[in-house]
Amino acid sequence: MAIFSGTAAFRQLAPEIGGQFIEPGLIGYPVIHAPHRHWIVTLDFIALATGAHGRPRLRLRAPFANPQDFRFIIYRKAFLNTPRSPLPVIQTGHADFDTSFGVKTNDASLMLKLFTSPSIPRLSNLLSTSDELLITDHDHLLGAPLPQGVSLLWIFTENYVDDPGQLKGVFESFTETLDQLASLGIASDREPEYKL
Repeated sequence: MAIFSGTAAFRQLAPEIGGQFIEPGLIGYPVIHAPHRHWIVTLDFIALATGAHGRPRLRLRAPFANPQDFRFIIYRKAFLNTPRSPLPVIQTGHADFDTSFGVKTNDASLMLKLFTSPSIPRLSNLLSTSDELLITDHDHLLGAPLPQGVSLLWIFTENYVDDPGQLKGVFESFTETLDQLASLGIASDREPEYKL
């Protein structure tokens, strides 16, 4: 079954990124908790009805202290794929990106700072295999709100990913995005009071 290849790939990846590998249960999926600076990135699989051939998709999440309460959703433009969010839509000013992706945010000026020239290749690479990248104040699956001042950077891939090299690339692009959020003062150096 596909999940076994994902388990093997996670087991190989974990030591390469300094992560803790957690074996799947009888009906669960493998998990990696990997430190990056003062954050912990959690990699796992999520079963969604829209995955390719019904297979689980890769998910990465990282809680962080968000003193500016900044929110955004970057989503792949596709039929029936507009997130139900009250956040207003913005244009980034990068034609190729705006053609493929929609962006919603509660702070347009701060969002546009993320789209400075050095960030575009990084975000494009991270989103190349993904449906959504977002900062949220709750766990979307459980619906549970996070502690005040804490947010999740969250992404899940469009398709099932079980290649260790591709997994590592997604992880590195994800952590580079965290670093960019920190450089803009969005992700605080303070350790978040929340663990996945």
